[in-house]
Amino acid sequence: TGHIKFYNEEMEKEVKRQDKIVKTLRSVIEGEDTRSLYLEFQPKLDLKTDKIVGFEALARLHIDELGQIPPFEFIAIAEEKLLIYDLGNQILLESLKFLNRLKEEGYQNISVAVNISGMQFLRDEFIDNIRGIAESIGTDMMSSLEFEITESVLFDSFDLINDKLDQIREMGVSISLDDFGTGFSSFSRLLELNIDAVKIDKKFIDKINHKNEDDLITADIISMSHKMSLLVIAEGVEEEKQKEYLKKHDCDLIQGYLLSKSLSDVQAIDFLKNSLP
Repeated sequence: TGHIKFYNEEMEKEVKRQDKIVKTLRSVIEGEDTRSLYLEFQPKLDLKTDKIVGFEALARLHIDELGQIPPFEFIAIAEEKLLIYDLGNQILLESLKFLNRLKEEGYQNISVAVNISGMQFLRDEFIDNIRGIAESIGTDMMSSLEFEITESVLFDSFDLINDKLDQIREMGVSISLDDFGTGFSSFSRLLELNIDAVKIDKKFIDKINHKNEDDLITADIISMSHKMSLLVIAEGVEEEKQKEYLKKHDCDLIQGYLLSKSLSDVQAIDFLKNSLP
């Protein structure tokens, strides 16, 4: 019985934790809580010009009683409780506020990438929602916005989502395929997809440190992506050796701890001021 009691206590603790996260997310969505959810921004470096050209917006959640909640946990809960669409809109809005601030600071050509979930794409009103945002902030902002989607988004509804990607690109927003190489993608399928860039998954970047260069396929991924006129972004770059390999093989952009950890909005603008001439 001791084990059963322990198990029940653990279950109860987990249920209370999830309940607190759900309540916090609902408060964030309803605009009652403007503190718990916030964004951090990870810089992207252009390897050809050695200049910062953009940021990826990363959602963070901090609850006083629980501390920092890992993104995979609160995003999964938001999806399970059908809160992800409204939460995604909130994240998009905060990302656009940061983008607007960048432009006010004089950084006209810096982009901001936002992760978009499959559940957002599958909602009928998603495109109208994006158009509404475009009208409220001005179409010039849309050309500095990038959406990141994962391969798993495409599993069940390839044609439907691909059509929406096309409509989004017509608004000026660019599309990146995140975690490329870890899912179902084939290069023939990639040819059909309405995207502008692929992000090479960190596991391929990690191998640069541990494998003979001739045994790596990362250079082949870069080369074949370029043949399809796709920009290539490497994520999770942590060491100079990885950067040099990627530069040698004509990777376009990199992000990761070698450049910087994710930064608050104020830190991100300071980072730009210190890195751009």
